[in-house]
Amino acid sequence: MLYKKLILACVIQLLTLPTIVTAQTYNRVFEYKKGDVFQSEVITTSNSMIKRGKQILNVSSTNNIIKSHTIKEADNQGYKLAIKIDKMNASIDANKVRTSFNSEKITDTSSNILKGLYFVVNKPIEVTINKNGVIQNYQEYKLEMASDTLISFAGIQPEIFKKSSLLNFFADFTYYKNLKKGYSWSDSLTVGDEKTNTRFLIDYVDEKVTIMNFFKTNTTSMLNTNSNGTYVIDNTTGLIIEKYVYVIAVGFQLSAGKTMYAVSRTTSIVEKTKKITN
Repeated sequence: MLYKKLILACVIQLLTLPTIVTAQTYNRVFEYKKGDVFQSEVITTSNSMIKRGKQILNVSSTNNIIKSHTIKEADNQGYKLAIKIDKMNASIDANKVRTSFNSEKITDTSSNILKGLYFVVNKPIEVTINKNGVIQNYQEYKLEMASDTLISFAGIQPEIFKKSSLLNFFADFTYYKNLKKGYSWSDSLTVGDEKTNTRFLIDYVDEKVTIMNFFKTNTTSMLNTNSNGTYVIDNTTGLIIEKYVYVIAVGFQLSAGKTMYAVSRTTSIVEKTKKITN
């Protein structure tokens, strides 16, 4: 039955949704020290329709997580971070059947959905970045317990890292006094069969913060995604301190068991990040 096969893959994919896409030459240098900690609160809502033949599953989910990024090592070359989900509070409605999860409350651990969600909490991933915030290396995430199809379809996946890409709360952006509202630029990137085009527009700028709108299309052989939103950038630190993102995705997706499903999904994300150490 489709519901039974999918009831875990719907709470984990939104943590990987849009970050700033810039040119492949990164210029900004980020200066931090061992022991620095950054905390992100991410609120995600998602509505999906998953179809296989005549079987249809409608899934809606709400997910509130607290993530931490801790600098474990720092040298002249860059930083080694431990990134993990500290807390998660989620609810999934699949064909009017609701599943709730709170990482601070132990509940029915016989549920595959809850097992998968517990698995991704407090599991630090080691990520190495250079001084420009670009990922150099990362620890492979063991997804066996977190790969049920319903969880990934609902939009709650462990964060995905890519070498040579910017860590997702950094902005390769430098404020200068001549920068004005209305300034815009575009960027494109092709990796394998994945093509991404992004247009950026300055909506507000002063010495402290820049508010930037973006419009992004991403196409692969299986999925077409359109997203738009707003980033609020701290000009002093280069941190993206607020993100507001809306995503529409249509196409096909593979389950953990390599079964193909047609999927359409809308997602909204609100993410706020701050440095919590001096």
